[in-house]
Amino acid sequence: MIQGHIQVVQACMNIMASRDEKPIQWLLTLFYDMLREDSSSYAIFEEASKQKIEVYKPLMALLLRPGDNYTADKEMHVIKKLRETLTYSRVEKVIRLCLTVLKNFLGNKSLCEDIVEEGILEAVQQLEFEKWRDAELYDDIKDMAIQIGSEVSEMSNFERYERELQTGKLQWGFIHSSKFWAENVLKFESNDFRALKVLASLLQSPATDDTTLAVACHDIGEFVTLHPLGKKKVAQLQVKEKVMELMAAPEQKSREVRREALLCCRELSESWSNHNVALTNQTY
Repeated sequence: MIQGHIQVVQACMNIMASRDEKPIQWLLTLFYDMLREDSSSYAIFEEASKQKIEVYKPLMALLLRPGDNYTADKEMHVIKKLRETLTYSRVEKVIRLCLTVLKNFLGNKSLCEDIVEEGILEAVQQLEFEKWRDAELYDDIKDMAIQIGSEVSEMSNFERYERELQTGKLQWGFIHSSKFWAENVLKFESNDFRALKVLASLLQSPATDDTTLAVACHDIGEFVTLHPLGKKKVAQLQVKEKVMELMAAPEQKSREVRREALLCCRELSESWSNHNVALTNQTY
């Protein structure tokens, strides 16, 4: 019915702006189920945008409205879903609509952070290597990659890393990438290596979840590898024993944790081995 009468979308968006929660919840459920069952339904919203029907603002207003648990539930972890769609879909209309949504989302600071942390940049950049019938789509993809890349550069900072440390929960993202570490490793010297100490405490806490343990192992390995005093500072924190314990953890422990602990332990061992060789050479 909506495909045959696109103005129905306008009526739906008008209702989204009302104060009555019941019809809003009904429409959100309708859209949620429709898009989940048939991805080609995204074309409805693309067509509505072409006909100057405002789709973005009413939905964004709901997205950012505080205290509405039902609306929050129907956000389907929107940025994560966009990344999955960009990764697996090769339908031009779907990709074009995703890029349009991202362009609108980049105007919101909170959503920008989610876009950066969910690794959307890598997903968009990968699209440049696909074959598209519409030549203009290549330009749209490149423009979006540039815009997101600008956000990544702006947000890849040590202060953001410290804020995440203070939450006690680490998640894979750009602030745990090799690029971040190469640019920020010397900043870990601030406040008497405070960030490194917090990182070590997370690794040693029995309450730390598996993802945080895996990321902490990865980050300690990066620090040891890149910082001139890496091996010395990590040795002072006495975390090698904990890393070895995680590496040999039983099967119920996350495979990801064991893998990152193994890689971290390898970096620690190589660093101390090189250190011992240097001491031996100095002795002789």
